Amino acid sequence: MVVLPEAEEVDVELRPQDVRVDVFRASGAGGQSVNKTESAVRMTHIPTGCSVSMQDERCQHQNRHKAEKILRARVYDVYRREKEAVRDQLVGAAGGTGDRGDKIRTYK
Repeated sequence: MVVLPEAEEVDVELRPQDVRVDVFRASGAGGQSVNKTESAVRMTHIPTGCSVSMQDERCQHQNRHKAEKILRARVYDVYRREKEAVRDQLVGAAGGTGDRGDKIRTYK
């Protein structure tokens, strides 16, 4: 299990044209309406390829809301990792490796 930070709407903007939403019938044991209602939701962020499938709740709207929160957190994590990778490349290119030979020495 991976713990992701909960991203707010200001952190990541999920544009409707970038998100594909699929609804389907929930699987598993259920009551009489389990095979009649399409309450499960799968949301895919097309630019990053992140996908979330949610079928915890009985209502499609609640599943959609929970899936959107999780998708927002995953997309935020992808963008954060990309920024860190770029920053690490810039820091690595600017400086040395941190070995003994890279230390500044002063002789008196």
